Amino acid sequence: MLSDAWNVSGALRYEDFSNAGDDIIGKVATRYEFNDDFAVRGALSTGFRAPSLQQSGYTAFTTNLGSDGTLSQSFTATTGSAFPAALGVDTLKLETSTNYSAGFVYDVTSDLSLTVDFYRVEIEDRITLGSLLSADDVSFSPEAVAALQATGAVQANYFSNSVNSTTQGVDIIASYRTDLFDGNFSATFAGNLNETKIDSVNAAPGIPKSVALDDIQSSFLTDGQPGERATLTFDYERDAYSAMIRFNYFGETDVKYFGNDHIELATDGSFKATSTVETAVLVDLNVSYEINEMFSLSVGADNVFDETPDELGDDEVLNAISNGAFKYPLRAVPYGFDGRSYYAKLSFSF
Repeated sequence: MLSDAWNVSGALRYEDFSNAGDDIIGKVATRYEFNDDFAVRGALSTGFRAPSLQQSGYTAFTTNLGSDGTLSQSFTATTGSAFPAALGVDTLKLETSTNYSAGFVYDVTSDLSLTVDFYRVEIEDRITLGSLLSADDVSFSPEAVAALQATGAVQANYFSNSVNSTTQGVDIIASYRTDLFDGNFSATFAGNLNETKIDSVNAAPGIPKSVALDDIQSSFLTDGQPGERATLTFDYERDAYSAMIRFNYFGETDVKYFGNDHIELATDGSFKATSTVETAVLVDLNVSYEINEMFSLSVGADNVFDETPDELGDDEVLNAISNGAFKYPLRAVPYGFDGRSYYAKLSFSF
């Protein structure tokens, strides 16, 4: 603490992973209070993430639905095995990141507070699971073709440190609390705007970047999650009763899927080039009653109005190749497609 108003903190850490490498990371953070109601803050830090066990050791055979509607055997290869090694991926490295944030805290009144934080996260050597590759996709490498054929599968994929990316955005939180009808009322808004961009693709010399990260996987990284997300929550407590209503807003996702734009409709025209999940607002409700000091009862419903993504149309490839077996999009669906659910809960504390 440099003064009563200015606080500066720092940290440093070293870790060594036998299979992924070592790194030194650190953080410097500061906060300055102009007065009792307003303060600014910021931080600069570095970070890392070691490959998970599933990423470094997972292998499996699966049966996949191809873009032509047929089933084919697929194989997920462990990093360093023959197939990824032939494509220049012998091991997984640490993901590393540099993180920046700056914002402020403002107590507008004794009942209302506001926080705003801007952030930027730069990730190097980000680990992704690549798209399934066929012999045609890797025909430039006889070693890779032979390794794929040796698995007995038609196509294979693997994890790799394929991409460097940057995510930036802003978090906004506003909270209001007051007395109302002999009870306590509060309202909280939490919102986020974000954007992810791919800075570069990491491919071994002689390996096409489209093998390391194709357009479909790139689309999921940049557009597979909403660029806008917000919640508005109202809580009320009086005596033994409490109630909550929450509005959950999800922005749109729009991703490439199955190489849609390369498949022709049987009739005139083409399938939609992307799979879109529209914006939505889901509403949750909860009512609780404190029976005594030990027991409380809660009943509620999530997604009260049974909000689901729009159903697949005739111009969407997933509907066509599955012959209508799938009702909704399968990926980049941030709020799911299960619809409304109810619950009742009896809690015991001691």
